Amino acid sequence: MKFSTTFVLIFLFIWISSGQGQLTPTLRDRSYCGTPERQLTAETLSKLFMQTAGLTEPDRHYLPKRYEIGESAQFYTYNFVDEKYQQITATLRSSADHINIWVEDTEWNNFHVILGDVQGILNGLLFTTPASSINPDSGITFIIHQYFGTPPDFDDDGITDFLITDIKDGWKENEPFIAGYFNPIDQYENGTSVGGSLIAGSNERDLLYIDSYPGIFTDTSHQFEQVLATVAHEYQHLIHYNYDRAEETWVNEGLSELSSFLCGYGLRNPSAYLLDCSIDLTGWDNTITNALKHYAKTALWTYYLYEKSGSDLTREITQSVLPGVEGVSSALMRQGIMISFSDLLIHFFITIIMNDGSLNNLHGFTLGQLEDLRAVPQKTVVEYPYDISVQQKPYSLQLYSLENGDSLYVQFFALPAATDRYIQKTAKDSEYSLEEITGTDYQDFEFGSRWLKEKLMIINTSNNNSILAFNILAAEKYYVTSLAYSTATEADLNIVTTGNICANQFVAPYDSCILRSVSFNSVQSRGRVRLHIYLDPLQDAGNPLDTVSEYSNILENEWVTLDLENFQIMRNQNETFDLGVEFVDYGVLGYSKDPSNLNRSYLRRENDNTFSLLSDFKANNEILNGIWMIRMEYAAPLNYKPEPPDDSKIPFTINLIGPTPFPTPGNPAMRVQYTISKPGRVKIEVFNVLGQKIRTVFDGYDQGPIGVRWWDGTNMNQKPVASGQYFLCFAYNERSEIRKIVLLR
Repeated sequence: MKFSTTFVLIFLFIWISSGQGQLTPTLRDRSYCGTPERQLTAETLSKLFMQTAGLTEPDRHYLPKRYEIGESAQFYTYNFVDEKYQQITATLRSSADHINIWVEDTEWNNFHVILGDVQGILNGLLFTTPASSINPDSGITFIIHQYFGTPPDFDDDGITDFLITDIKDGWKENEPFIAGYFNPIDQYENGTSVGGSLIAGSNERDLLYIDSYPGIFTDTSHQFEQVLATVAHEYQHLIHYNYDRAEETWVNEGLSELSSFLCGYGLRNPSAYLLDCSIDLTGWDNTITNALKHYAKTALWTYYLYEKSGSDLTREITQSVLPGVEGVSSALMRQGIMISFSDLLIHFFITIIMNDGSLNNLHGFTLGQLEDLRAVPQKTVVEYPYDISVQQKPYSLQLYSLENGDSLYVQFFALPAATDRYIQKTAKDSEYSLEEITGTDYQDFEFGSRWLKEKLMIINTSNNNSILAFNILAAEKYYVTSLAYSTATEADLNIVTTGNICANQFVAPYDSCILRSVSFNSVQSRGRVRLHIYLDPLQDAGNPLDTVSEYSNILENEWVTLDLENFQIMRNQNETFDLGVEFVDYGVLGYSKDPSNLNRSYLRRENDNTFSLLSDFKANNEILNGIWMIRMEYAAPLNYKPEPPDDSKIPFTINLIGPTPFPTPGNPAMRVQYTISKPGRVKIEVFNVLGQKIRTVFDGYDQGPIGVRWWDGTNMNQKPVASGQYFLCFAYNERSEIRKIVLLR
C-alpha cells in the first residue's frame, strides 16, 4: 500500500438564499463548492490524537464484512466547528450492486431523512440521471466510471459507502453549509504511521459523507434531489484519489465540477470568476469570500477542456500521476493534442473575452447557456492619460476596456518574457478585430473613429508573479460619469422580480447627454434580462412606449453593466432617462432604503397595464420607501467636466537619481527622491523580473512634502543582489508607479 503525507479534506458548500428553488440543469446558481485544504502534515497529524481523544475504536471495517439492511455500525465524523472527531451510530438503509447507503440514526429518528430520500439517492446513483445528463438512462456511478475511472477498493468489499449525516459546520439559515466531503483518512488503517504520527479517526473504508440537514431536509420539506450534484462531485474525488493522491486542488475540483455537469446537474454559474479574472488559474483560496470565484474559475476551465478536447482528455488528466500543469500537459501529449498548456491558456482567455468561435473554434463556447458569456474588465478606462502598474499573478488575465477616446497609444515599461498581449477592437456595427501586440508600444489612429472600443488583454503564462506597468494615451471625447440615486453598495432588501419591470427615472444634469450604459445590482438571476428604455417620462399610472434589448447570462451577486451606447439616446438638461429592468426567467434585484430620491422608482407588475410608484408596495410588511439599485452612465460634452481638486492633480512625483545603471564611482546606491501632495502612507519596494519582492526600501507614514530614500542593491538579508533588471514600485496612499532600474556590478 502506498502512502502520502499530503491529504485533502474535500467538502461542498451550498448557499441557500430566499427565493431560490432547486438547482437548474443549465447553470447552477448561488451554489459553490469550498475546499479548505486540511493537509495532514507532521504538524496537523499530531493533532489527531487530541481530535480523537476519548473515542473508542470503531468497528474494524478493514476486515471485509457484508452488512445486511437494518444492521448498524459506528462511524467517525468530523466536527468542523470544534475541529474534532466524534462518533455516531448509523444504520444501513439501502444497498444495491456496489453501493451502500447509511443514515445516521439521529437523523432518521427525527425524520430529517426518510426512506424516499434514500431510495431517490440510490436511484440517482445507479439507474437514472436528469434529461440534461450525458446519458439519462444511466446512474451517476456508471457515467463517472465511464468518463473518469473507477474508485478504490480499500476494504476489499467492492462497495462504496455513502453516509448521510448532519455535518457539524455551525450552519445558520441563509448561510453556506457543508453539503458533503471526502476524507482521505478513511483510506488508511488506524495506527498507520505517517510523518511520524499515527493515523486516527479513519473509518477504514471507501466512504463519502452527505449532509442531511439542511442538505436534504430544510423548511419542513425533503429535497433529496439537491444533494445529487454533491454526490456526483464527491464521487469523482474518491475516484481521483484512486489514481493520484497528490493532485493539485484546482485540477481535482475542476474535474468534480465537470462530473456534476456530465451527470445532468448543471454547470456552475461562472459569474464570480468573470468578475475577477486576475486570480491565478492554478491557485486556490479556501476562504468563504473567495472560494466562489475559484470554483467558478476551475469549473469553467475544465468544461472548456472537455468541450474542445473531449472526455478522453479529462479521463487522461484524472488518471495521470502527474499533478497540476504538468499533469494537464502530459495528458495533452498522450492524447496527441499538439498544443502547449500556455497556448491553451491563451485560447481560453480569448474565449472568455470574445466568445466567438466563427473564425477559430477554440475561441467560443458551443454550450447554449454560455453563448453570451463575457469577462468583465478590471478597469474601463474613459479618462486619459492613464497609468497602470500592478503585480500580475501566475496564469492569469489582466483585462482593460479602452473607451471614449481618439488616437490610442499604449507604452509598456515592464514586459516579462512569459507575457502575451492582445487587443480586441470593436466597431459600432459590432465588427471586431483581434491582434497580437509584439513590441514595447501599440498605436491605433482609428481608435474612436472606426473602432468604438478596444479591449487590452495581458496574459501571464508563467508560474511566477510578474510586474506589469504601462501608460495609455488618447484624446478624450466626452465627460463620462454616472447617475446613482442610491449610494448603497449592498442591497438592503433582496426582492424577487420575475415578470415584473423595475424602473428608475434619472434627470439629465446637462445638455446633450448620451446614454452609455445601465448598471443594476443583480443579487441573483437565471439568465435573460430585458432592458427597457422608455421614450417618454415614467409617471404613476403611465405606460410609455419603450425600446427593448435582451441580454443573456447576466452575472449575479454583483453590479451588472449593460452597454447602450449604440442606441444613441440623448437628453438635454432636466429631461429624463427612464430605464426598466425585467428578469425574464428568474431574478432578485437589489433595493436600497435610501430615501433621498423618492418618487424616482416605479414597478410594473406582471400582467398589470401601468406603472405604480414603488412606495405603493410592501415587502415583508414594510412599505418600499426606497429605490431600486439601478444606475446609469452618460457621456456629456467635455466642457462640463469639472476641474479635479488641487490635491488630486499631482498626488506625487518621483525621481530616480543614481544614475541607472548603478552603482557607479561616487554613486554606490540608487537615490529615490519624491514629493507628495500631503502627508500619507508611502511604500517603496524593489522586485525582480519574476515579480518577486527583493527589498522593502520604506513602508510608513511620511509627512512630506519631500522625501529621499536609498537602495544599496541588497536584498532583505542585506546581501548584494545579482546584476540585472529590477523594478522599483513607489506607492502613495491608493496610487502607485513603477520604474525600471538596471544594476551592473
